Amino acid sequence: RTFELTNASHLDWEAMASATLGGVPYLYLGDIGDNGKKRSTIFVHRVREPDPATASGSLPYTTYEFRYDDGARNAEGMMVNPVTGRLYVVSKVKGAPGGIYAAPATLSTTSVNILTKVATAPAGMADAVFLQDGQRFVLRGYVSGWLYSGFGATPVRFDMPLKGESVTTDWSPTAILVGSESQ
Repeated sequence: RTFELTNASHLDWEAMASATLGGVPYLYLGDIGDNGKKRSTIFVHRVREPDPATASGSLPYTTYEFRYDDGARNAEGMMVNPVTGRLYVVSKVKGAPGGIYAAPATLSTTSVNILTKVATAPAGMADAVFLQDGQRFVLRGYVSGWLYSGFGATPVRFDMPLKGESVTTDWSPTAILVGSESQ
């Protein structure tokens, strides 16, 4: 199926995340890219995950506007904690550490939400995902991944089986799924 978010911001969509909150499955679409680091704010659109049997069409969505607490950033990674529902954006910096930024616990649809840096990230991060326990998470670069046992923990680096930019979970406690751009 093909679904649209009619009139949603779409400057540089870079990330997608999912979470089930209160028994309702949601998808988060991140208009978070900013290669020139010139955007004063970025946007995340949340939709109720459509039933695969639903006809294609336009989906109702909720938009959240964000600003980083320390200035404009480029980002490609975004993840939502499956236990708390908190959203995180992972900035991408070429050749230098990036950052993991936490959104407020409760998001506003009427004012700009501030993203606060809670940890550093390796250089060049392309995607991110929490594992089902809500503690562990994986950050993905083009050829490597980093498994964290929690914020502030030293990550374990591992090679990715495919060069690419995507990582997600199948909601098992021990597996991640990775995607390639060309294979």
